[in-house]
Amino acid sequence: TGVQTCALPIFSGGTTTFNSTTQLAGTGSNVTVNGGTLALNGTTTWNGGSVGTFALSSGTVNGSGAFDITGSGGAFNWSGGTIGGSGTLTTNTGITATMSTGALTLERPWIAANGFTMNNPATLAINNNGTTTFGKLTNKGTATISSSAANTISGTGALVNDGPVLAIQLPASGTTTISSLLDLVSGDISISGGATLNVTGGASTGQTQSGRFLTNAG
Repeated sequence: TGVQTCALPIFSGGTTTFNSTTQLAGTGSNVTVNGGTLALNGTTTWNGGSVGTFALSSGTVNGSGAFDITGSGGAFNWSGGTIGGSGTLTTNTGITATMSTGALTLERPWIAANGFTMNNPATLAINNNGTTTFGKLTNKGTATISSSAANTISGTGALVNDGPVLAIQLPASGTTTISSLLDLVSGDISISGGATLNVTGGASTGQTQSGRFLTNAG
């Protein structure tokens, strides 16, 4: 019972498991996952305060518990590795969420309350975790997919816009591909730039589609 506090700032190998309600590090502290597995089976919170960064560059974050990333101005930086398990990941309204550089795999629902940025470029696979949990990335804020080279979003899960805008800024050349499911629950998906956007996954069965596609692409 009560809240367990973990002071470890770096997870780099093996498996670290938390089975009860956990606060990761102190408010405003940096947390790094660069290898191994961080298994969160109880409700887990990391509070980045105004300056902290939670960085995942390799390895796996999974488990059955909800994971809340919160703060008044902190950052969630994801450049490699897997986010799996059956709980929900929530990056709250004060958090700047960025996906960049590497091969990323999402196998749990992620609610991006403050939107997200995907750049540099990145490849994101939104998949089933092998049980009944499907990956789903839901934008609730303003999100941007932008890079000097093409990004790729694939898999059996869904990219969902349920915020004001999801802006897809295409590079000068190459093909940006979205082959996962793409749901327009509300708001706009705005497309701009001079290259090609290839959307092949369709929409989720039974999901109401009330958003709009706006294009200013060349």
